[in-house]
Amino acid sequence: MNLTEWWGKAVYFFLCAAIAMLDIGRIEIPFLNLPFRSWSVSRTTFFFWLIWKLLAWRRDKSLRLELTPKSVSIPLLLFVGWVSASLLPNFAHAEDYRYFMFAVGHYLMVVDVFHDDRRQSLLYSLLALTPGLLLARGIFADPAILSLSLTSRFAYPLDHANSAGFLFSMSIPLCLALILGDGKWLRRLAVPSFLCQLGALILTFSRAAWIASCVSLTSISVAEKRLRVLVSVLGVMGLVAFGVSSELRDRLWSLTQATKDSRVVYRADVMANAISVGLDSPFFGHGYGRDHLRAALKKKHPEFAAQGFVSHTHNLYAELIAGVGLLGVAFFLGTLASAGVQMLRKIAKRAVSDKERYADLGLLGALIAFAVAALGDVPFYHHEPRIFFFTLLGLICLRLRPKTAQPDSPS
Repeated sequence: MNLTEWWGKAVYFFLCAAIAMLDIGRIEIPFLNLPFRSWSVSRTTFFFWLIWKLLAWRRDKSLRLELTPKSVSIPLLLFVGWVSASLLPNFAHAEDYRYFMFAVGHYLMVVDVFHDDRRQSLLYSLLALTPGLLLARGIFADPAILSLSLTSRFAYPLDHANSAGFLFSMSIPLCLALILGDGKWLRRLAVPSFLCQLGALILTFSRAAWIASCVSLTSISVAEKRLRVLVSVLGVMGLVAFGVSSELRDRLWSLTQATKDSRVVYRADVMANAISVGLDSPFFGHGYGRDHLRAALKKKHPEFAAQGFVSHTHNLYAELIAGVGLLGVAFFLGTLASAGVQMLRKIAKRAVSDKERYADLGLLGALIAFAVAALGDVPFYHHEPRIFFFTLLGLICLRLRPKTAQPDSPS
């Protein structure tokens, strides 16, 4: 085995480590105070991936890219280009853009490295199973989260409870698909992981994540009878949990009284103002990222901006309207719709085994959860949900690739 092949295996190993860390959370080295997170491992791996491709080109005069013309959908390509163009001519305040482009690089690595069925199965399992470990880490760090209190929401080791809820809403459909479609030994891992993820989702007190998970599971259960039974059981379990805790009930019931919640009203005002400044520049928007949003709000609505610091709009679509304009949002929605419609067509054909069909339903459910949860948060500004989404998008692309179109790779 030559240097290039060893290098390729190292890239594969560290990319797997980055994806596993999505669902394990940040790791801190004692005494050195050095935290490692999924995005930092992925970012470093990206540069080694580029070096690997250059080594392959030097040896074989070929980059050995396992990419096909369909690896990057046209809407996704246009969206990435539009995000870049929104920062022209000087790319000022590009920190959020830098994180975004590293996530796109992560997507390309996933599509290139996880090219065969065995690796894709491992990738699916990593996304579906490892989030269950987050609950154990969270309880160990703060046992108070078990008090079912809004003041002790589940967040650690992620940066915020909403980020954790966002991630669980995407991983739960994947784990449920493993329970239904995989072998006994993997099912034995999937069942406890699923229960841990479901419990952690409840403990986040994230209303957007709750709604996204419900919509996602209900949507995929329409296509599969066995899922309807499980989703019904989960609904009963959820009702029991909410019946036990008055704070959970109050949190859920607050959705019906949103106009009386000052925080919800303020976020709605931020969304409305963000959309209004976006419509002033509907072609390229005001530039991707939070700094550009704040500058645009301060310019058009100085009185509102003076009321307090605006972190973001808590709505991905409103954020994109302000940042990249209506066309940019259309390209992003086209990316989601293209992936979702193609998955639906594949599922409807029933041309694959039950195991693969359940896996496809899980991926579709995770995509639906992302689209719904994005109405209540901006996942592109949080490391783990952002990398999870682009990993999910890459895996969907790989699952849609014709089997005969999958080239072999020596690495």
